[in-house]
Amino acid sequence: MTATGLCNNVASSRAADEARPHTARANGAALNCLLPEAALPEKAGGRGKRAKCCAVPRPAAVPASTEAWALEILRIWSQGPANTLDLARLLGQARGSLPHGGWTRLWTTERIPFSKRKAEMLVVVGRNLEELDAQSVARLPASWTTLYYLAELGHELVELLIGQGRIHPRLTRAQARALLAEFKPAGEVSPTSGSAARDRRFSRFVQFVRAALPAWSVEERQLRRTQLLALAEELHASINPISQFPRN
Repeated sequence: MTATGLCNNVASSRAADEARPHTARANGAALNCLLPEAALPEKAGGRGKRAKCCAVPRPAAVPASTEAWALEILRIWSQGPANTLDLARLLGQARGSLPHGGWTRLWTTERIPFSKRKAEMLVVVGRNLEELDAQSVARLPASWTTLYYLAELGHELVELLIGQGRIHPRLTRAQARALLAEFKPAGEVSPTSGSAARDRRFSRFVQFVRAALPAWSVEERQLRRTQLLALAEELHASINPISQFPRN
């Protein structure tokens, strides 16, 4: 091989080596956008946040009209089931931002490809499950109705049941209803007043303790027992305040 040919080979090899990292980075970026969020590596300090690679971009400004809201809802809906929680949050924002009657008028635009009833269900999903992290979201089923039943349990109980493997992507609607019946039996007081809302929150706390109990260690059970007994003493003192003081 001549000196000129050798130099040409070296130059070609060097150019290929310099181009390879750029190609790898481009291929890596493309691959990341094809992977589900749960498969992406977690960045430092990013726990509890959804991956931004494939996240649906937020609107630059709050839509100014019913028609604009309808177009934005349609845009997010067209992204597919992977963005159901984004759609649910957007619907909740629309319901809270539109003037009186605007929420109902959304369905007169004939742009939204699902019913108002389905939208109401998604509003509940967005409100009750918005605090789930990316790993938990990746374990949720895709069906809107199934998600609605799970949302009625509250995000803390849902996260616990995901950790126990009782909630997973293949969970059926019937199984979700069974979980709801188990942890929130029919006849529980509807949260139509302040007292009823407190009843519901306390009921969820009891359900959470019962669901978490099998996974607690002996030390954890002793600690929780001590905490609950202290709380019971506070309740007793608030009911019978005179009993706190010694009698003469």
